[in-house]
Amino acid sequence: MLSAIWLSCKKPVPVNEKPIYESSFTGKWIMLNVTVPVPGDTLQFRTDSRSKLLRFNYSTQGPGSTALIYNYENEKFYYDDYVNPGAGFYHVSSFRWIIRGEQFRVRLNEIIRSISSDYYVTFRKLN
Repeated sequence: MLSAIWLSCKKPVPVNEKPIYESSFTGKWIMLNVTVPVPGDTLQFRTDSRSKLLRFNYSTQGPGSTALIYNYENEKFYYDDYVNPGAGFYHVSSFRWIIRGEQFRVRLNEIIRSISSDYYVTFRKLN
């Protein structure tokens, strides 16, 4: 009886306060509001026994994809700096969850660092 009362009083955790685990990133993420292919319009996160990988196309013309080690800790997103090899991890300072584990917003030039356009894009998880 007491456990039933305790369970009924338990408040749900708001979406933006749910903890994020490595598995929260795993899968395919697509850029919203895109009508033609653009560099970085699809991100694929994968975790294996050795590392966490982020894969995306940085070109829409032929081969041009990369796979990078990524990390997420203390609400900050990082990936292996592909522009400056050997420099360690690059901090994606614009990364913000819209719906934790389901949607995030980021400046596109922090993913595709070869472009000069400075605007935000939103990604939604497909699976």
